Amino acid sequence: MKSTEHPHRFWAWYTVSALFGSLAAAWLAVWQFGAANPVAWVVLCVLGVALTGLVGNAYRTQATSIAALLVLVLFAGIGFFGTGAVSGTVLSTDGKRTVAQITAVHPRNGKAAGYCLLRTAEGQDIAKRLSPCEGRDVGNRLEVTYDPAGRQYPTENLPDPGGAVRWTAGLVAVLVLLVLSMPLWGPRGPRVRERQR
Repeated sequence: MKSTEHPHRFWAWYTVSALFGSLAAAWLAVWQFGAANPVAWVVLCVLGVALTGLVGNAYRTQATSIAALLVLVLFAGIGFFGTGAVSGTVLSTDGKRTVAQITAVHPRNGKAAGYCLLRTAEGQDIAKRLSPCEGRDVGNRLEVTYDPAGRQYPTENLPDPGGAVRWTAGLVAVLVLLVLSMPLWGPRGPRVRERQR
């Protein structure tokens, strides 16, 4: 059955499923791979573009074209704040606090920030690097919180994901409200002209 014959059914089955599925998949990718892992960012980009395409094609009106652009902006904001929220949550729940020793210092190189490699007090190398790490030398000791599973980057601060979680929750609420309200206003207004072949 064509989606143009039953646009509400298309919206309910595909767009809403894609909305909640993409949010869950994005959260899982960042949780599993880490906030700065390229795999997580590729997953976020693919999911954001796919959801944008579904929203824009749901009713093919100018209103849904604008909604699709807003979805892309909101998803980008969720990706930015959400990665920090997930990373902070992982470190606050599963992270360990330790006095680490710096084993290597890599100074700032162009636009790339400097970073340090660390070893725990028990002699275990910390999988991820600490960045920024300015003004430090090999052998210095500092207190850090790190992820024993090696998914998230360590931090000198005590993890407090509260602010990032609130921003993420607010953006998710706006995105959900936007998509769930589409049947009320999406079909109205001029339709987007399809290209002539």
